[in-house]
Amino acid sequence: MIMEKGISSVEVLPSKSSQVTAVKVVVKEPEAKQTQRGKRVGFVLVHAGAGYHSESKAKEYKHVCKRACQKAIEKLQAGALATDAVTAALIELEDSPFTNAGLGSNLNLLGEIECDASIMDGKSLNFGAVGALSGIKNPVSVANRLLCEGQKGKLSAGRIPPCFLVGEGAYRWAVDHGIPACPPGFSLAAFKRNKRKLELAEKVETDLIQLKKRRQSNEKDFSYLLVKLREEGSLCSIAVHIIRGKSMLETYASA
Repeated sequence: MIMEKGISSVEVLPSKSSQVTAVKVVVKEPEAKQTQRGKRVGFVLVHAGAGYHSESKAKEYKHVCKRACQKAIEKLQAGALATDAVTAALIELEDSPFTNAGLGSNLNLLGEIECDASIMDGKSLNFGAVGALSGIKNPVSVANRLLCEGQKGKLSAGRIPPCFLVGEGAYRWAVDHGIPACPPGFSLAAFKRNKRKLELAEKVETDLIQLKKRRQSNEKDFSYLLVKLREEGSLCSIAVHIIRGKSMLETYASA
């Protein structure tokens, strides 16, 4: 949704997730239109990226998501297009070490940051996108520039402007159009941070696998016990509930 000028109020919406933040936007229209349609209400919704997120960093996730929403609102209040507001929000996320985007991205197998980004204008359905892009701090800025350049029309000799670039070609196009490359040491710092994230994720996954195996083993032992009790004729009815906190995890019953 593209919202232009006339934003009259902004409200941060509550969220149970530490990785998602939403901001409601109320847009005030001219009085003549308002009597017919009333106020338009929209919202800005962002999240901290796909993958594992540590609960210990919940406060940081919420802060960066809130800042991203605020950046988008500031753009809209200044009369910018929604695509520019989206870009501003995503740049805030890409600049944070806590999100799986830009600076905080999970790395590829070579230990490098390699990002995808895309943006679409909801009115024209024109879009700009990049894939497997390395060496640029804010990939969404390249995607938005592709969108803007594409909306200017054909190039010389009737050529169609690019809308989706990948790899080295995307990098060269970005630099040629004045988009700054990453500072030295950018990937090294990200590699060290990403290595810690991977080690933690692997530990969590290993613990879950072990827990699952123990539960499966316990289920087999319990089933064997039920069979033996039936054979001996000493079982009338039995029920077992496994409860952790306020949640019931497993229920066994037999009669």
